[in-house]
Amino acid sequence: MAAAGVFFLAVTYVMQTLFPDVSAVGDIVRAPPEIARYIGGAAFQILFVGGYLTTVLGCGLTQQMSAARLLFAMGRDGMLPRAVFRRVDPRTGVPAVNVLVVGLIAASAVFLDLGSAASLIDFGAYVAFAAVNLAVIGFWRATGVRDGRRPAGSPPTYCNRCCRPSGSW
Repeated sequence: MAAAGVFFLAVTYVMQTLFPDVSAVGDIVRAPPEIARYIGGAAFQILFVGGYLTTVLGCGLTQQMSAARLLFAMGRDGMLPRAVFRRVDPRTGVPAVNVLVVGLIAASAVFLDLGSAASLIDFGAYVAFAAVNLAVIGFWRATGVRDGRRPAGSPPTYCNRCCRPSGSW
């Protein structure tokens, strides 16, 4: 983590030294490729954008697979419908249905502008925060335990009971 911080500081320092006036670019979203062209020409800009796209693709695939595995674990544990989310492709070992579900949700973000996407993420974070707090309160009320011990029913169990729409899962 420290190496990443040092790398970030070094890159920021070099960029600020070589291109001190970012307002000259105009649109801040287009600043990094324009600065890359200013520093190293068109070839460096192509290399920079190619590396950026490769990194974004890798991060996106990693996030999609981790979300699919999370859905699989929740289906396996009975927090989501087992018939749908617990299945794994026998040949590849990948929860294919979960990958498709996450992919469709991610693809639907194409229809959002940046402000709407940020609002949606903020709302999701607030709902998750509230759900965790409600689960802990339910756990305390049901067990009376507040000293860190964990009996059979854990906070996720109470969150599942509190938040799911029906007992049919």
